[in-house]
Amino acid sequence: MSKKLSSIVKRLKRRLRINGKWNRRRMKIAAVFGSVGPYSSKEYVERMCQAQVVQHWHSVDVFDVPGGAIGVVHTSERYGVIPMLVKGQNGNVLVVSGVPTKSGQLRPFLQQIVEMETAEAFQALTEMDGAYAAVFWQEKEKKALMVPDFMGFQPIYCHRAQQGIAFASEIKAFSIGGVVPVQPDPAGWGAFVTFGHIVGEQTQLAGVSRIRGERMCYDPENNDLTKELYWNWPERSRDTQFEEISTEYILDCFGREVDAYREYGVQDNTLLMSSGFDSRFILCLLNEKEMPIKTLSVIHQKHFGGAEGKLGYRMARHLGVEQARLVDAVSGHEGEVAKDHYLVMNDVATPGRGLFISNVSARVEGLSGGVWEGFAPGYTLTQLTDRDMDTYLAKKNLTTESNRWQDAAAVFSEDFLHAMQKGVQENIRRERGLYGEDDYGVMRFIFKNRALNRTVTNPLKVYANTVMPFTPGMSARFWDYIASIPPLTIEDSERKLFRKIYCNDFKKACEIPFCSEKGLFAGDGRFSAEISWKNFLYSLHYYYERRRKIPLVGSLFAKAPVETNTYIDDFLRQHDMDLKRSTHPGCDYINRAFSWQETEGANVLFQRNKEKNLLYYFLCWVDVMEGKLTVH
Repeated sequence: MSKKLSSIVKRLKRRLRINGKWNRRRMKIAAVFGSVGPYSSKEYVERMCQAQVVQHWHSVDVFDVPGGAIGVVHTSERYGVIPMLVKGQNGNVLVVSGVPTKSGQLRPFLQQIVEMETAEAFQALTEMDGAYAAVFWQEKEKKALMVPDFMGFQPIYCHRAQQGIAFASEIKAFSIGGVVPVQPDPAGWGAFVTFGHIVGEQTQLAGVSRIRGERMCYDPENNDLTKELYWNWPERSRDTQFEEISTEYILDCFGREVDAYREYGVQDNTLLMSSGFDSRFILCLLNEKEMPIKTLSVIHQKHFGGAEGKLGYRMARHLGVEQARLVDAVSGHEGEVAKDHYLVMNDVATPGRGLFISNVSARVEGLSGGVWEGFAPGYTLTQLTDRDMDTYLAKKNLTTESNRWQDAAAVFSEDFLHAMQKGVQENIRRERGLYGEDDYGVMRFIFKNRALNRTVTNPLKVYANTVMPFTPGMSARFWDYIASIPPLTIEDSERKLFRKIYCNDFKKACEIPFCSEKGLFAGDGRFSAEISWKNFLYSLHYYYERRRKIPLVGSLFAKAPVETNTYIDDFLRQHDMDLKRSTHPGCDYINRAFSWQETEGANVLFQRNKEKNLLYYFLCWVDVMEGKLTVH
């Protein structure tokens, strides 16, 4: 084939992909409308897209529109059959990230939307379920729309410049792409220190905010931006009793969503199976729908001796899953690298080194097809709440004298520390004003902050680099019902609503014990001497391993010395010289008197390790935001 003919074929292939005929993929998004700096919109978008490439097989498409540029990073969408990048006959462009659903009619629905005018499309894009974020360019009206799902499940971020606006699926895209400098946001870092995730819309990167269910319309010619929430929390049905909760309605909502995901045509499906209540619930739904499924259970040896993974594997086999896998967590140097990869993929938005999810993420990278995950039932069929906001926040120990702030004082400069404390308190006050002070307010505060910024990012932002994430329970119909029920009616350490569903509809699932963060539970809720004995032994082991925390006398019984993480020490040593240079992006924010050197004495060293970890996260964040630390 001649070079000229080969070039023509490549251009034809590219056009076919853009027109949606070959493009059958989930995507990450980058878009710039108007002006966000001295370079062209396309130059920014190209860099923003490249910053979001994780796997070697990820590819990028960038194209101009009159008001700016739109780019996509093709990821795990290769396993689906529905085009998520569609061009209309009159020059309109629609790109969608995430995994939306529309009662099995998503494909024709997207084809209809791309031909609509702005007002009509603005409404239509809100009528899908699932997790998604859509960018729509209307050629005739020269306007851009950004419409996320009703709750803001799908991570999508925004930077509003003086004369333009930028969107991206990942925070690092803005800094690596040159849209904003690597400057930490004090409120974002204050939330990282106290909550382990951002609170409010501000992220850890100054100038970049999280979009949480707000749809936006931008007119580049007039630099006019309008935005509004299009879904509101349902009215509070204060009189609802536990006995009145309709498990039939709940199962119908989840069942419809499972059916809707079938439209993607994914043949290879894996359920991330633990021994908890939520993944078992999803497995029962998939079995009821006769959907072929594999399961993957990862052993967490430090949690009840690995019972969570082992019982999850037993449950899968018990319910007839032939291709059930039980694997060990990655360890050693490979495990340390996996933790770094996890941090890169979630923008260092949580202190993920201590979370077992990094081990799960490492195992997900070896999968293909779709992964089913029980995020929604885990947050709705049980409730994280308290009777009022004061009670909830008191448990967080947010006072400036707390150990968390003492750690931060050793790491950050005095000015930045005070800005962090002030910023996170202002964001907490703002969020309290949005959701109220009672148990409803607590539940909504937790969901809009912890759930959206710490939990749902795992399937939708991390796993999605490799597999298509299927997460039933993300329909407005379901949330209109479940979010109206008094949270304290559902909240219960014994998982009353889950047990009600299992006892009524999935009796076979009760024949294997459950394991949660609070211990082992008999499936039928009855007393078990064996389970009680195992819980007692584990409790003894748990407190023995943490005996150094016993007030006053802990130092007498602690192991000496407490093991240090040499991987983190090596990382800090490598950065030590860079921190002495005034050009390092973190210099203005770090306490120069901080020393990462080991200290004698078990208790002191334990405290210093926490400080070292915090410094590690901050420097790791700087590296990720600069593009120095990647998965490649």
